[in-house]
Amino acid sequence: KAYEDLLPFLVARFNVEPDAVRTKFLSTLLIGSGQSLPPELWEGKLTHLRHLWKQCVKVRDSSPFTKAWQQIGEAMVGRALRAWSPDQGPSELCIFGLEVCGCASKLPAMLVEAAQEQPRGDPLHGEALAGALRWVLETAVPVTSDAGLPLASFWETLRTLAALEKRGAERALWSRYPFVRELWMSLLEHDAKQNAADFLLVGLLDGLLDRQEEYMLQPTPDAQLGNAAKEGADDFWFAPMECEVYQIAVSAIHRQMECGEIPAKEASELLAARVSVLVRKARRSSKGGHPEWLVSPRRRRLRVEERTSAIHGGESPVETWVTNESWDLPKHHRQRPLPWGAWQCREDVAAAEVRTLAKLVRSDRQVLWRVLDVAALLVGPQIAAVVGDAISTLDPRFEGMARCIARHYPYLSCALTDKEAENGCADVLTPLLELWLLDDASRDIRVGRLMERADAENFLFFGSSFARHLANRRQEWLHQCLRKLEAPGTGPAQFFHYARRGPMLHQVAQLGHGWRRVLQSQEGLDRQGVPMSVQMYLWHPSTQDEFLSKALDSTDDICLSLLPRADYSESVNQVMRVLDRYPREQTSKETSKDRWGWEVIQAAGAYSNIASEVERRFTDLPEPAVSDVVDDAQVEILLTALGRADDASKALSVLGKYAGKVKQAKEAVTKMISQMSPPSARNIIRDVMLPRTAGVGLQMAGLNKIVELQVPDPLELYHFAWRNGHCQRDIVGSILAKVATSSEFPPDKVRCFFEFFDEADREEDMKHVADFLLSQLREAPEWRLPFLPQVVAKLALLPGVTSNAVQALLTTTTYHTEVFEALTQVVQVARLAERTEPRVKNATKATLLTDLKATISLSSIRNHLSSIGQKQKAEHADPHVLVAFLEEMLQIWEANVRACAAKGTRTQDMHEGSVLEAVLGLWVKLVRPGGVQQWPRVIDDLKRRLQARPCSPASLVMMARLLVGHASSLERTPAEHCQLLVVLREFFQGLIQEWGAACDTPGVADVRADAKFLNLLAARGDARTQVLGVWAQLLARGCAAQETEALFAACPCGHETDLAKALVDHAVARAKEARDEAERRAAKWRDARPEEGWAHAGGVPVESLRVGAVVGGTVTNSSNQHGVFVDFGCVRDGRLSVPQADWVRYHIGDRIERMVVNKVERSRNSGSAFVELLLMPSELGDAGGRLQAQGSCDVARRAVVWLASPVASRGVRWATVSRLWAAAVALQPTGAAFEESLGLLGDLASEEGMVPPCELVGLVEDLLAQNPPRDLVRSALSYLAGTCPADAVRLWPALFKPGKEESLDQRDLDKLLAMCDAQGHKLPTFSAATARGLPDAAVS
Repeated sequence: KAYEDLLPFLVARFNVEPDAVRTKFLSTLLIGSGQSLPPELWEGKLTHLRHLWKQCVKVRDSSPFTKAWQQIGEAMVGRALRAWSPDQGPSELCIFGLEVCGCASKLPAMLVEAAQEQPRGDPLHGEALAGALRWVLETAVPVTSDAGLPLASFWETLRTLAALEKRGAERALWSRYPFVRELWMSLLEHDAKQNAADFLLVGLLDGLLDRQEEYMLQPTPDAQLGNAAKEGADDFWFAPMECEVYQIAVSAIHRQMECGEIPAKEASELLAARVSVLVRKARRSSKGGHPEWLVSPRRRRLRVEERTSAIHGGESPVETWVTNESWDLPKHHRQRPLPWGAWQCREDVAAAEVRTLAKLVRSDRQVLWRVLDVAALLVGPQIAAVVGDAISTLDPRFEGMARCIARHYPYLSCALTDKEAENGCADVLTPLLELWLLDDASRDIRVGRLMERADAENFLFFGSSFARHLANRRQEWLHQCLRKLEAPGTGPAQFFHYARRGPMLHQVAQLGHGWRRVLQSQEGLDRQGVPMSVQMYLWHPSTQDEFLSKALDSTDDICLSLLPRADYSESVNQVMRVLDRYPREQTSKETSKDRWGWEVIQAAGAYSNIASEVERRFTDLPEPAVSDVVDDAQVEILLTALGRADDASKALSVLGKYAGKVKQAKEAVTKMISQMSPPSARNIIRDVMLPRTAGVGLQMAGLNKIVELQVPDPLELYHFAWRNGHCQRDIVGSILAKVATSSEFPPDKVRCFFEFFDEADREEDMKHVADFLLSQLREAPEWRLPFLPQVVAKLALLPGVTSNAVQALLTTTTYHTEVFEALTQVVQVARLAERTEPRVKNATKATLLTDLKATISLSSIRNHLSSIGQKQKAEHADPHVLVAFLEEMLQIWEANVRACAAKGTRTQDMHEGSVLEAVLGLWVKLVRPGGVQQWPRVIDDLKRRLQARPCSPASLVMMARLLVGHASSLERTPAEHCQLLVVLREFFQGLIQEWGAACDTPGVADVRADAKFLNLLAARGDARTQVLGVWAQLLARGCAAQETEALFAACPCGHETDLAKALVDHAVARAKEARDEAERRAAKWRDARPEEGWAHAGGVPVESLRVGAVVGGTVTNSSNQHGVFVDFGCVRDGRLSVPQADWVRYHIGDRIERMVVNKVERSRNSGSAFVELLLMPSELGDAGGRLQAQGSCDVARRAVVWLASPVASRGVRWATVSRLWAAAVALQPTGAAFEESLGLLGDLASEEGMVPPCELVGLVEDLLAQNPPRDLVRSALSYLAGTCPADAVRLWPALFKPGKEESLDQRDLDKLLAMCDAQGHKLPTFSAATARGLPDAAVS
């Protein structure tokens, strides 16, 4: 009641109050928590409020009240919505509030807020909410709006109202409330304006795609949801655009585009955007792993990862390629072809859009760019027709010129590029052509359509698909295109003459397998400089000729590398033209500052016809720079490419002409010929490398290749290059060296080459040739021609060559007789030169004489003889030739001796251990196996030769020592061994008798002889002693008893001890050496023999063999490592026990008779058997029969017996006899024959021969000092215990000395303890090492 009276008064007073008071009044009355008029009374006092609002509106400046009334109006509408009645429409308060606030766009949010609040009363729900929702939707999106925006506003409003649903968003409202669908269709029935077409075609679908996750519904029992919504609750939802009214609206927009109501440029942009979202819709709604919309233009199927990327990934590879303008060479500096794993969408998803776009193709250039965008997404016959129509509107020559100049002139670039970008790509033909030819199945047909055009040849320079198809599949079309093209410099410049603007013509040859790597590289070469993916070798020769003349006229690296690949064309002539210009500098220069074409020439300009303007600007460009430099780098590239040519003979025919002019040509020829077969290489070597015009270097290389490639019939080539000796001296030396070191030429066929050294007119070249030949002969010591030593001897007479010739003779290891004969000739000439004084006027001959003299100096002779001993086998040379050479050596030595004696000097070279010893070392090799009858004569001749010179005793001693050394290494039969001992015995006896007769002449000491004679006697006596020692060294290896008897008989009185000591020492050392060698060989054989051994099936079992049986067999294996094995009829081969050095005398297949089975052993581990065989003694009398049973041990024992007899004189040299006896007896493996070995000392039982006990103790001590076997020690101590038990006990610990091969015996310790207990001896002291080796039981 108070408000009823007061409110009219306040309203009446409102206009007369100041603005501040009025604003305060409104806030106090209606706004905020302290409002004077409660909201519950607003509807009842609506008349007064409406009057108050009108007064505020009528005020001149109503802005201070606008915000207040807006808040009041929103509060009124919110209150009215919360109090909405399902049976009534909006209340007066709601209508007045909407009028006051004027915010219909806020109604959806206000409804959502009102519905979500929980006021004191019942919340807004059910039919009340449906009614409020409909009123809000119709009010916010009026159908009669002319602004053209209701379509977008409808979905913005619906998106806001979607907050009313727990799930499903707009889809739930669409399904729950039919009036939502009805309002949408009502909006679509009105004609869509141009500004609404974007949303209708693109925006709507784009928004639906973005919110598909929000549209997912779960099955719900809500009865208001339709059955379709329930069944497809989890499907993608596109119902608003699937209705018929929407399709009619879209068709109406297409008609507007076709009739021009919507401009072609904008229409094409809309269509491209529409296709993009339709493809996106198809990809988003895919089900399963094989969607129907997915298409691959390649014949191969998409991989799983590619298919997954197509369904769930981002942009397609083709779309990315178009977006990045990957074909733009100036932008990326390399060509990037379409990705291999390309995929697209079927055109069915946007069939109407493709049809509409097809009608816009010829209207604007920007439409072509949109066609490109659509073609990147869709595939099918309709879009292919659209792209083909777009290509037909383009002139490839104009597009090529525009591509060359667009970036220079931005005002032209804006008219040509996508979206009129100044720095964009002006080339729209390349991507259209690549996409049109992407399909493998239809590519040939479409290329054929292009070939029907008069300008088809220009398509070679747009992308790679057209050129690749022609190069690989349609060579006849490629030939037609190449014929129409013009080479640089033959006419006006063409757009394809400019590098770095697009593909070059030479790239057509590199579109074979792996062509993508070529496009992605800047030069088309791999890291080794080899052109990649070359397909040109499959072309017809005429096509290759056209390509050479049009594409490979430059000296760029890639052009030079491709030249030799045109095998069937005249590429050889072009290569020759390039090499003819060598060397040459670059004639034209690069004029552009920016090599990739980004320099701006003119930014703005005007034109009436863009085609004329582009051509005018293109003609203003400078001529294209063509590389024509021919320097070392270009020659190297060209020759390397020639080396890789398939037809090497053609390339070699070219290179051979330039080998003398161009250094690299020779190297290229040498490399290329190595790749040819020997018969083919032979023809090239003769025709290209060996002619006189080829040059010395190439001829030398050809001669080397003859040997390296093993060219057939090389001798004919050598004769061709020889030209009867009228060739360059390096050629002469090379041919001589090759025939001299080869074994395939008969000597009589190559003897003519060496007649070069007989030509008087080539003397100045002879030294050079001789040095080269000799150096080759020294590197290859195995000479193959028997006349070479004589040739080298002749070369030794050339000035400056003597030393090399002699060294070559000393280096060779073949033709020993010829070598010694040649050396003899050289030495003889040198001796004559030594008597000649050199003439100063003739320096050349003086040099020769000096060299010859130096050859026979003592130091040179010593070195020569040393080399001969290492390289030459004097035992294989002819005896007469060898003697003649050695006689020359002795004469030179004697002449030097006499010269030094005359001067009273003595040099180191005169020492017997140098020259003379080397000469005698070769002379004694005349004692050869098989020449038994010649041995006495050889020794006697050498003996007489030495006796004729001064100080012959020392020389004869040296001869004796060398004979013994040679005899020990001489390969001989047992019979020859015995005969050799007889011959040497007679030689030694003769020397001893001769010298002994002079030394032992009675009365010589009483005669007053001069000092020289006395010195001679002393030298002979010393020589006799040395000869006895040498003789003893010979017999120590084993001999018959008669040989040692002869030695003992020749011993002078007083020298017995020394002789016996020398003989025993040598024999013991030899016996130990032989024993160790046998053990080593046996161990090595057992370790190295094969596991399966040498077995034979069907032979006699090993168990049936009897030791001592005489057998015969065939040699099956003979080697230094394993020995000699013989098949003697057993299942296992037997190993023949022979000295290691004798294995060379046995060859596989040799028959051996009279062998004895000496040993049969079987391994416990492997079970394999080992059979040892021995050779039976030969039928050579008693000496030969006893040879096998007598050895070094027997010789030592004989020496002890001889020294210990007679018994009467044994005592005076007992110490020596005892030591020598111990050394000889210690060689026994066991002690079984110990007491028998005491017999070597003579009769010990008789009164005259009895030895005192102390001496027996010393005898045993000497034996123990030799470290004999344990069994021998046991026998010696047991014997001593019978005579000297105390000393035996003292020496008994020697039985337990560690390191013995036998194990310790407990009985030995028990016997020692028994002797100590029985006789009261003190237990001997054991060393720590001995005590540690005793068994535990023995110690306890």
